[in-house]
Amino acid sequence: MAEKRSLGIYVHVPFCVRKCSYCDFLSFPVENEEIREAYVQALIQNINEQARACADRYVVDTVYIGGGTPSVLSGEQIMRICNAIRGAFTIAPDYEWTIEVNPNTAGDVVKLMMLRKAGINRLSIGAQSTCDSVLGTLGRVHSAADIFVTYEAALKAGFENINIDLMYGVFGQTVEEFAKSLEDILYIAPEHLSAYQLIIEEGTPFYELYHSQRAILPSEEEIAQMEEILFSWTQLAGMTRYEISNFAKPGFESRHNLRYWRMQDYLAVGLGASGFFFGDPGIRTENTKDLQEYLEHPTSGTITQVPPENEMEEFCFLGLRMLEEGIDCENFRSKFGRSVETAYPPAMFERFIQQGLMTKKYAPREAYVLTPRGAEVSNRIMAEFIK
Repeated sequence: MAEKRSLGIYVHVPFCVRKCSYCDFLSFPVENEEIREAYVQALIQNINEQARACADRYVVDTVYIGGGTPSVLSGEQIMRICNAIRGAFTIAPDYEWTIEVNPNTAGDVVKLMMLRKAGINRLSIGAQSTCDSVLGTLGRVHSAADIFVTYEAALKAGFENINIDLMYGVFGQTVEEFAKSLEDILYIAPEHLSAYQLIIEEGTPFYELYHSQRAILPSEEEIAQMEEILFSWTQLAGMTRYEISNFAKPGFESRHNLRYWRMQDYLAVGLGASGFFFGDPGIRTENTKDLQEYLEHPTSGTITQVPPENEMEEFCFLGLRMLEEGIDCENFRSKFGRSVETAYPPAMFERFIQQGLMTKKYAPREAYVLTPRGAEVSNRIMAEFIK
């Protein structure tokens, strides 16, 4: 019998209390409890049908429940989703199971204990800022105080692996305000920190504000100051910048997100959720984005073949996001049957190395990795791997 491969599962919950001004994810407010319950039932059906197709070939070692705001569901509903996954798939003993929560909807210790009982062992708290004025600008539904209440409740519920999201480069945000938020979060010492610069996405309220010039972003100099504080303070706090926007204490890197960046197989359930299975060709799946269609037919969606040349491109630019692993030369050769230097011009690598943007390391594995200077212009470098 063939050895089972490892698998990640992404579960999408599109509901939220109110859509944030910067958000372009597939999410929307739904107050109708009947719709939420119908969605949970559709999710469970989606899980079971996917399991019938592939569960015998895989062992699940990461699960990620994202959104939207999954914590708008009740503890009982989340437990049913988790139980469905446990009942349908083989779960690895050392699994990582994450759920995203908003400080406004995470609930009290009792609800968080229900999540732990369901098997969830990693919490991702969407804080974004500890300054109420910045939270107001972002359109968040929680206060700064809610963040610390949720964090303390999570500790009491038994969570020992907690991520906190922060955002910088927000309209009107000062360097001092970001520094205060970072100081507040590092003081409570979570195991993981995700820090993202605001991106203005088309179709969001922020897009209209920005292009009508009714709101001004911090200057490039201010952004650089925020990043300098971010990189130096996290290092002093014992966190490693293992990915462009992610920092972790040793051993607490997000295993599920690493799966994306390493192009390892992951299954997706939920409205609009996308999955990926590496192969020749690879397979990308995407569920329907129509809520009513999903409720009636949870497996509605598309399956697209990904040619090897596109997989190579993704392997390289996703690999470069990982500032310690980089483009793993041995893994590239194993996946594609050729060296990365034959897939791309060797002169391109040499040019980046001579410019101080990239280096080649040989231990513990041979890999091309970005330097700190390279990380600053990572988008430009990654673009050169797309033919």
